[in-house]
Amino acid sequence: MKVSVLTSSSAGNSIVVECNGQRFLVEAGISPNACSRLLHRHDMRLANMRAVICSHQHSDHSKFLPQYAARGIRGGIGPAGIAALDGFVDCRAFATPHDAPGGTYGFHIVERGTNSALCVIMDAGSFNTAMRDAINASDCVVIGVDYDDLMEQNGDYDPSLQSRIRSNTGHCSNQQLADFVHRDWNGRARTWILAHLSDKRNSPMLARTRFLEACRPGCNPVVIVSEANKPTDLVSVNL
Repeated sequence: MKVSVLTSSSAGNSIVVECNGQRFLVEAGISPNACSRLLHRHDMRLANMRAVICSHQHSDHSKFLPQYAARGIRGGIGPAGIAALDGFVDCRAFATPHDAPGGTYGFHIVERGTNSALCVIMDAGSFNTAMRDAINASDCVVIGVDYDDLMEQNGDYDPSLQSRIRSNTGHCSNQQLADFVHRDWNGRARTWILAHLSDKRNSPMLARTRFLEACRPGCNPVVIVSEANKPTDLVSVNL
């Protein structure tokens, strides 16, 4: 199994997964044309995507679902998206705490044969049991870390937006992820991809540093920080 975060930000999100010899997308927050251009960097074609599954209804994650459907790439949000996979991959959706109408979901994807597992969690304002269990049953984790607490506190941001982002149903911070890693992570995942960083309230260096400082002795994962409009490498989950 392989994964690449094609692009991730509040402007739009898209991830490609290769599993069981098939390819599919997670998130439809960018147009099919934009997605096609990013896929070409991995020598992939949009026409070969089997489905697109989305975490929730906010536009940066699912805005272009109808346009993908018009191109024959079926999909949906949460369980509806999984149904579009037609059973060619073992995938389950689990609820995450976020304020999107209709619910927000993470995905746990397992490759048959190798049993390698990928966890994708894009938006969550706090950690619940389902998230912990999915992360600890995965070899690679893609997770959204929107902001850094100090940058958020020291920024000149709208108070109502700050309140929403920092709520239990808002977005994850570097510190929240660090607390989880230190207290609750079992050390299985060899690769972490940090996604959905705010360009004003976080930085790649801070996100990576906070994460690595929280790791217990003996846990030395590869930490990749995704960028907007610049795909990460195609990461092998089968480590």
